[in-house]
Amino acid sequence: MRKRNISLTSAPGAESSITAQGFFKNGIADATVFLDHFEPLTPNMKVKYNNFWELLRSGNRINNMLMKRTDKDGIGYAWAEIELGRGVTPFKVVLFSDEMLNFLLQYQKAQVTVRFTLQELLDEAQRIESGNSQSGGQSSATV
Repeated sequence: MRKRNISLTSAPGAESSITAQGFFKNGIADATVFLDHFEPLTPNMKVKYNNFWELLRSGNRINNMLMKRTDKDGIGYAWAEIELGRGVTPFKVVLFSDEMLNFLLQYQKAQVTVRFTLQELLDEAQRIESGNSQSGGQSSATV
């Protein structure tokens, strides 16, 4: 029997809401890695990334099989085709961890919902970063 990851869901079949705090607390992404990836993006790429999270927050379906791939620079990603009213929009989503792929798969199965905006992710990542720099690299947050 396969072991189920219980960090994102409270009970088998139960839907769990993931907030910006939970995104980092549950190991979906590391705040530093997230910011290091986001900051150099072009303005158009930032808009597209924002659109991806807004579509998930609105409950739009991912209608393709998600799998981890690696680009020519060795960065892990997945293609996510988000279903719209009359078509689909594809997104190349950088996977910050194996847990992020698991999170997207759980979203696709309607086991988790997105309850954050990109701006909330950025604010939370910056809050974590400033807390880490003030405590000499040690996180003061409790899990």
